Amino acid sequence: MAPMLKERLKLAREARGWALTELGRWMMPPVTRSTISHWEAGRSRPKRDNLFQVVKLLGVTVEWLRGDSSDGGPDAGRSLFRRDLLRKVEIAFEAYLQANGLEMEPDGRWETLEAIYEWAEDTERGYGPDYPLKIDSVRAFLHRVRDRRSR
Repeated sequence: MAPMLKERLKLAREARGWALTELGRWMMPPVTRSTISHWEAGRSRPKRDNLFQVVKLLGVTVEWLRGDSSDGGPDAGRSLFRRDLLRKVEIAFEAYLQANGLEMEPDGRWETLEAIYEWAEDTERGYGPDYPLKIDSVRAFLHRVRDRRSR
């Protein structure tokens, strides 16, 4: 019998290297550690909108998470997650340059984006204990860009 949602949720979260609190912190609005603990224990199930956030954050499919498929587990979503993240970083970088009236030569722009891509790939492969701090710095950068764009 295929593992149920509660088991696969824990498996996918641990494959990402996240504690209960880290997964909850990345959801919008944030979800408490105890809520995720209840999901993983099978005491409750995530609401539909939370389920869609979980699959996106963990890089899995809804079908895999529910046990309806053996495809689409933690490794399957990595390339999609990376492409999505890298595209967002590229857009944010371009917006930052425009918002601050900055220009870069194409070679310099490419080298900068390439460095960001490599950092994102390294981060995705092996999070390590400082991963939340790295992500916080990227999130802060993206928020600053968004805030500047809305002025």
